[in-house]
Amino acid sequence: MLCACVEPPVIAEIVGGIILGPSVMGYVPGFTDNIFPEASMEVFYTFAEVGLIFFMFLIGMEVDPQLFKRKLGPSLVISLTAMTFTFVLSLGASTYIYYQVPSGASYLEAILFTGVAPAITAFPVLARILADQNLMQSRVGVTALSVAAIDDVSYVCVVVCVVCGVSCVA
Repeated sequence: MLCACVEPPVIAEIVGGIILGPSVMGYVPGFTDNIFPEASMEVFYTFAEVGLIFFMFLIGMEVDPQLFKRKLGPSLVISLTAMTFTFVLSLGASTYIYYQVPSGASYLEAILFTGVAPAITAFPVLARILADQNLMQSRVGVTALSVAAIDDVSYVCVVVCVVCGVSCVA
């Protein structure tokens, strides 16, 4: 269906997941209980995690480490710029959310968490799109993957610090 729109196959898979998930079919009485019984959810999650691990391993095998190293400098500049831009843009939303939604977190923790959350990339989706379009070995593909990897690692470190700060205070 989405092939006529020149969209990568992963987009159709995401749309299919949204339709089959609780967002659409979850409103059909008995659908979730019959198709995805509670007892099978742990197995689904486990298979999903193992599949993601294998997929990321295969993506890592396709990337040329030398090309990755050559693009590290520009990737760091792009990553730092993107992180700063995204964080600054979300400061206003962070302040608004902090005062509208009580969370028990400090103002700094709320701003850091809300500022970081929108910037985390869907790394596996990006890798899948680049692989489907045969762009994994191109300069653009390697730069995009390295920027996304740097962003995600940086953001995960910030989120861990924020969550640890919240749990230490609580």
